[in-house]
Amino acid sequence: LVGAGASGRTVQFDIYRSTDIYLVGDTYTYGITGTAATTGSVSTNSEFTTGTPFFSGSLVTVSAGSVTTISKSSSVPAQNVAVNVPNQPLGGFDIDLKGESISVQSMVFSVATSSTGAGLLTSVSLVDQNGAVVAGPVDASGAGTTLTFTDTVTFPIGKHTYTLKGRLPSGYSNNGTIVISSTPSSQWTNITGQTSGNTISFSGAGLFSMNTMTVKGAAL
Repeated sequence: LVGAGASGRTVQFDIYRSTDIYLVGDTYTYGITGTAATTGSVSTNSEFTTGTPFFSGSLVTVSAGSVTTISKSSSVPAQNVAVNVPNQPLGGFDIDLKGESISVQSMVFSVATSSTGAGLLTSVSLVDQNGAVVAGPVDASGAGTTLTFTDTVTFPIGKHTYTLKGRLPSGYSNNGTIVISSTPSSQWTNITGQTSGNTISFSGAGLFSMNTMTVKGAAL
């Protein structure tokens, strides 16, 4: 089912008359008409009737997608990261959806660091659990305090893990920490259900912070 506003619509395919079913014997190729098994005038099977429709098919209801949880991922634990090395893990989150796949056109992540020194996070990508890049790479902006992805990302049904990976500037001081966070209810925009076409609200998805990364420079 396609088109905006499909959520809440129902679909049911019925067999209107018993003669709409073409039944032919294998041996004598003689045509027969199916009948509903009845007790008196009442069908013994709720899907069949003695009138029309002859058979009532399954009822399908289109449900809009919804988010169960968005939270930091234990699959991307707190760890040491190096400066000036590409694809360093910066944090990870789990997103659990039900109902339908959901696309998000823009996502903003906030960056907090205790490291001193000049430089911004660069070449930051959003990577799925299979290692495929789904958004980015982008560089930090706003004096290094935000990462903004404008690639449309489609999140499938179920629970999946996503990781932010990028390059730390060489100016970041040793033993400094990096914590990336986001508030989907306000920082993720243009959220659309892929089946229903409905605009989806993440109003209940509040602030979450990913695990803390610690800058560790090389030492002999």
